[in-house]
Amino acid sequence: MKHIYFLCSPNLGILDSWLPAIYKLRTDNKVILILPKEYLIQGFRRGNALTRIAYKVFDDVIFPSSFGLFHQAKFNPKLISRYSENKVKKAIYKYRIKLNNIFLLKPIKWILDCFLFFYERTYKDSFFNFKDPLPDNSLLLYDFSEENKKYVQSFIFLFRFSKKYSICHAIQLGTEAKYSLEIQNKPTVFAENALSAKNYSNYYNINRENIVVTGVLKYSDYWIKKIHKNSNLEEWDNFVLLISRPSSSYFPLHLKENYLQQIQDYIINKLGYKVIIKTHPKELLSFNSYYDTFDIENYGKSWKFSYEHPLSVGLNAKFAISFYSSVVLDMSVIGIPCIEYLNYDFVSPDHDLNELKKYRNLGLSIGVNNQEEFFSSVNKIVKSKTRVLDDQLSSFDKLNLIDNKSITKIVEKINSDFNKT
Repeated sequence: MKHIYFLCSPNLGILDSWLPAIYKLRTDNKVILILPKEYLIQGFRRGNALTRIAYKVFDDVIFPSSFGLFHQAKFNPKLISRYSENKVKKAIYKYRIKLNNIFLLKPIKWILDCFLFFYERTYKDSFFNFKDPLPDNSLLLYDFSEENKKYVQSFIFLFRFSKKYSICHAIQLGTEAKYSLEIQNKPTVFAENALSAKNYSNYYNINRENIVVTGVLKYSDYWIKKIHKNSNLEEWDNFVLLISRPSSSYFPLHLKENYLQQIQDYIINKLGYKVIIKTHPKELLSFNSYYDTFDIENYGKSWKFSYEHPLSVGLNAKFAISFYSSVVLDMSVIGIPCIEYLNYDFVSPDHDLNELKKYRNLGLSIGVNNQEEFFSSVNKIVKSKTRVLDDQLSSFDKLNLIDNKSITKIVEKINSDFNKT
């Protein structure tokens, strides 16, 4: 029996990449989910195909406490709910932060710390000890580009003598920013296509013999059917899918709010479409812009959020709008034309423009930079959807991302490695 550890970092996007293979590998093996940051736990409260399947796949979960300690416990919805909704713990944690800023009240903060520490020990979950050796036949599934992050270092060190396998959390097209990344105990890397494999070899210090071209796992017919089977079918039909993302240095909040207002004015008010918002995994609490722009009173009438998988919720969309996301590739898989709205005048010189423009430059979306271009592109799709989609799909097909044997390739590679030992 193999002990398969899955490091879920930086977000649930990596679960989307790895889950098809993990689902097949779970038979006769023990599968352990590692959540290195607290915010990742919240992601499992959002019911969707990934989380529903994950509860069937993972036996245990290793997750952090408020003090940086880690628990290991059986993985199930009850555990996630208990951890996320623990009002006593939340209240204590909230006030200890405030007390820390007042010198004379620090003794009270220390008492609360002690109470919280011992309160956590009342959990039935055992603490995970990094000093304990891993079980025999342990392996790590992860994204190798995360190795340089401090919060995963303790886990990476655990697997310094173990076999490691990597898939990137965002689909790599071979056009990404090129930087050198020194990695100890090189992993086997599963690449999306030949161009990505070349990129990993040339710029990420990965030997070509350690790279296997597999295609994108979630695009296999088998897995798409699995996603649809585990999703709640979308009842709306006259809607546009908005693929959102959190504000950032290249996507400032004022720009995001301006785009949302344009969507409200043109998509909802003028064209009469509804809008379903597919939020980014890191958009856990930053929803005020949506409520302010689209009006909370109209929630469920003209707009709403969806946490279902893009391959499911996007099926009946008229078209999609992206603020820069690899989800535009998902839209091509299900035959939905996509507009990418991002004005690069606001991007600092620190960012690689070629990286940010890759989807539009490759013809995977219609790139727009301002309101006039946005309205014009929307009208183009409304009037000539088939022509726009044909061009988009032609560009997508050139990437060679779909291989219905992709999951089998990975499972056979991992099993073969362990059969040799």
